[in-house]
Amino acid sequence: MSRCFRNPQLEADALDNVEGGKMSDKIYATAIAYAIHRQSDNPIFGEGTMRVRLDDEAGSFFIVLEAEGKEIRVNLEDLELACKTARKMIQEAEFATLSKTG
Repeated sequence: MSRCFRNPQLEADALDNVEGGKMSDKIYATAIAYAIHRQSDNPIFGEGTMRVRLDDEAGSFFIVLEAEGKEIRVNLEDLELACKTARKMIQEAEFATLSKTG
């Protein structure tokens, strides 16, 4: 699993939650999806809303990005590289813009 999703304290709490080989009946709330939207848009069915969720297939986690009725599934390692590359492209575009105006 990607290191950005690892939380040692949560993992320790989960291990503490096992009693005698059986899970205790503690109840947890775990966020597995977010809606990205403008304040004026409805996060559930707004046209400009993008949903980001964590999914699992055969023990392998991946991120699902959904917008306008379409989705893309990205494994965690590829997502980290895509984010890093996108940040670099944004910085280069901002630098190019500043160079032209300054």
